Amino acid sequence: MVRAYQAFSQVATLLTGGGDGASVRVVLGGTFDRLHVGHERLLAKAFELGDDVFIGLTSQRLATRHRARRIRPFEARRRALEALLRRHRWKATVSEIDDPYGRSLEARYDAIVVSRETVGRAAEINRLRRRRGLKPLRVYVVPFVYSNDGLRLSATRIASGEVDVKGRRRKPLQVVVGTANRLKVEAVAAAFQQAFPDVKVRVRGLRVPSGVAEQPYGRDAHRGARQRATNALARGPKADYAVGVEAGLVRNAALGRWLDVQFVSVTDRQGTWSDAHGGGFYYPPAVLRAVRSGATVSEAVGPIAGDRRIGSTIGAVGFLSRGALDRRELTRQAVLLALLPRIRPDLYEEDA
Repeated sequence: MVRAYQAFSQVATLLTGGGDGASVRVVLGGTFDRLHVGHERLLAKAFELGDDVFIGLTSQRLATRHRARRIRPFEARRRALEALLRRHRWKATVSEIDDPYGRSLEARYDAIVVSRETVGRAAEINRLRRRRGLKPLRVYVVPFVYSNDGLRLSATRIASGEVDVKGRRRKPLQVVVGTANRLKVEAVAAAFQQAFPDVKVRVRGLRVPSGVAEQPYGRDAHRGARQRATNALARGPKADYAVGVEAGLVRNAALGRWLDVQFVSVTDRQGTWSDAHGGGFYYPPAVLRAVRSGATVSEAVGPIAGDRRIGSTIGAVGFLSRGALDRRELTRQAVLLALLPRIRPDLYEEDA
């Protein structure tokens, strides 16, 4: 099921001007290749505003100018678009356009409907209209539509067979993690499977540098998580998501203590970031003194726990809690929190 839950009356953001409820003359344009739910929402907003709608359908020359993938022929796109309009009983003027502006620079139009991806073009159109002494168009922006893998739905993804026209994932989701630590990789896999239960998830760890000290403090912990995610994505260019996990000591002023906190950064191949951290806990005084003197947490806790590889097993939290909470679970929770904007992208749209 596509993750876009706002009603049409809620999804449009009015950027310029205002409306008095009267029918308006609307212009919009696009390639309209591989029609999907996002196209329907764009058109629905146009017909919600008025019944005088012009749709500029890009010519084959314009549609293929900056695209590497194959675009369906103009007539095939026109037939599919007109079939969609008939199915919804929407009446519009559909015409070929061979430049990025179409009829949007004509004086007769009042409004333009765009996606968030093309809102910059609407601003450019209004600058040109002002230069020509024309009233700017009222701009209505329809938010992105998301697939059930938390990524934006697009014709490119449909054409590749990655998702279907309703945004349902058809291929396994590829996730890379910037670590060779088995427990962290397992935690990431568990979190992603919980976040996207209808999708098959494949996760692999990659040994990458964090760019920070082995025992980071404060902001360096977050910076390390981001760098791990960045480096993992560079090493796995075909991945859908990249995750960085970095534990560090953070001074909590309210408690007056240093807390061990796991920071998580998640990025994707569409360039979106989301971050979080998990629960924080503090160490026994002797452990904290050792760490503050330059030892890593594993070096300080390992001898006490009788496990010098504790950082790769249950972690300090596993030893201190007598197994009630281990490092894997702590990491899973932190990753799941970082995925909240991916699970409910409709609610986090303004932050995207």
